[in-house]
Amino acid sequence: MISTVSSGRVLVTGFGSFGSERVNPSGLIAARLGGVVLPVAAEEAWIMTREEMKRRRARAVLALGVAGGRAHVCVEKQAVNEAAYPIADDAGRVLHGPLDAQRAERLAVTGFSAAGMARAMRRTGPGPRVSRDAGRYVCNHFYFMLLHNINGRAVFVHLPRLPDEAARLGGGPGLSLEAAEAAVRAGLRFMERQVTLMA
Repeated sequence: MISTVSSGRVLVTGFGSFGSERVNPSGLIAARLGGVVLPVAAEEAWIMTREEMKRRRARAVLALGVAGGRAHVCVEKQAVNEAAYPIADDAGRVLHGPLDAQRAERLAVTGFSAAGMARAMRRTGPGPRVSRDAGRYVCNHFYFMLLHNINGRAVFVHLPRLPDEAARLGGGPGLSLEAAEAAVRAGLRFMERQVTLMA
């Protein structure tokens, strides 16, 4: 059963499985919140997101992804104009170098308060924090596209692996789906409040 705290102003997105990541918590949570599960390919993900925003008249995007090896929910403050794909994306691309050679800026920064969102998330439990490194794979690429195309009205949140997935992939930190979803819901509520104040 899909449950949601969203009024529709903020679209929630997540990704499906890729590479060795068989179960992606970002896609599971996006689906539970009535959002969209995207292919692990930035250009295709942006096209789907753009169309879904139009259809729902959403004003902002809460994008979710998984980051193996991270122990905490991470609110990404920025994306970088650089790719270093370790594996091919769902479209078969392996990208290296600038994402957009026509843009002089190296960073794109969210228009929301990443620190404020992390604080809101910590009310559900310890751990959520601000990150300034969204990686160099599809998550960062998609986030960079979002921030430029919708004028900073997006936040990307990286989630730890689920505990069973972490164990299957050799150990390392994991976070239950329930704890991750609680943090995401708190972040979504924060964004819903803030987006009404944005011009």
